[in-house]
Amino acid sequence: MKIYLDTNIIRDYLENRNPKSVELVELARQKGWECLTSAFTMMELADLEQDSIFFQKTVIRKKWDVDRFLRERRQKTLSDNDYKDLEEYLENIPIRLPFLTFFNLSEDGWRISQYIASHSVLSAVDTIHLATAYTAECNIVVTTDTGFIKHGNSILSVSERADKIIVCLPEKVQEHES
Repeated sequence: MKIYLDTNIIRDYLENRNPKSVELVELARQKGWECLTSAFTMMELADLEQDSIFFQKTVIRKKWDVDRFLRERRQKTLSDNDYKDLEEYLENIPIRLPFLTFFNLSEDGWRISQYIASHSVLSAVDTIHLATAYTAECNIVVTTDTGFIKHGNSILSVSERADKIIVCLPEKVQEHES
């Protein structure tokens, strides 16, 4: 089986946030399932970790309210030490998930992503994930994002691979195991 891990699943695993995601990743490792994600995922994880560092520095330490954090997070500044922490976080990902392949979209994959973007309400990020999974011929896209599940399955239902790929929650993967 070939499964695609959305960024939130990888984050759940790395940060032990969601037991269902952690269980799925461990099951995939044990069963030797082929696990993929987009090369873009690393950039997404970098953005999220930068926000996390900034959140710790402002909301937690300086006691900013959430409104101020949301207003100012796009103009955040990080220290050299913060960037070193970020680099260490990113370098640790392939070590903790050595069985995960980072897949690059081809030119055709980018056309598929554009098609998805112009025919659904999925975010640009999710269209990249879905197009990557589709072009890599994954059987299952795993996410905890219910909007991605709903709209991803809707767009996939009219695709040439409609009977070969599904988007689902981590706890539903075994129901679709081939």
